[in-house]
Amino acid sequence: MIFVVFEIAFFAVLLAGDLLAKHYVMPFLANQPGNYFVVIDKVLTFRYSLNDGAGFGAFSGKQTFLIVLTIVAMVVITGVLVFLHLKNKQKKAAGRFLISTLVMILAGGVGNLVDRIMLGEVRDFIDYTIVETIFNRSFAICNLADVWLTLGMIFLIIYVIFFFKEEKPVKPVEPDDEIGDDEENVKAALEMYENKGETSGEEK
Repeated sequence: MIFVVFEIAFFAVLLAGDLLAKHYVMPFLANQPGNYFVVIDKVLTFRYSLNDGAGFGAFSGKQTFLIVLTIVAMVVITGVLVFLHLKNKQKKAAGRFLISTLVMILAGGVGNLVDRIMLGEVRDFIDYTIVETIFNRSFAICNLADVWLTLGMIFLIIYVIFFFKEEKPVKPVEPDDEIGDDEENVKAALEMYENKGETSGEEK
């Protein structure tokens, strides 16, 4: 029960952080010259941007498709969370790590879903100018919801690599299987040896 409270609080903090950041940062940037604010020179800039597609501008203008896709994904993740709790996975450290990861992905998805439904586009403002500084290439502008989604996917990969173990089903032992083939062979060999000894004794 305590971990469920943590999950709800964790989800609420992540979602509120994303929505509040958008609510306060976007109007601030709209009033800045050029609609941007340099946080760390050549490293990080806040830049006003509205995205009517997915990451890197994919599926631009297809809001209905993206809304439906996001809702389906969020329902699936919620179902997985319920399943994990029914299996009491939260009692183990690996299970708690997986559940927290899924909650992070859920919060990121819902954060952008709210924008798509309410505004018809997603509010972005985080511009990693360090990418352009190092590689001389511009990078996609994102928001905190995208950060939660990215971190969640990274943590999910870490879970699969280091924590996930496929449990092989244990075959029930049948009464006929109690004696293995090797034991059967040994038993038969002993009986043949004993019978041979008895036969030899009778011949004498």
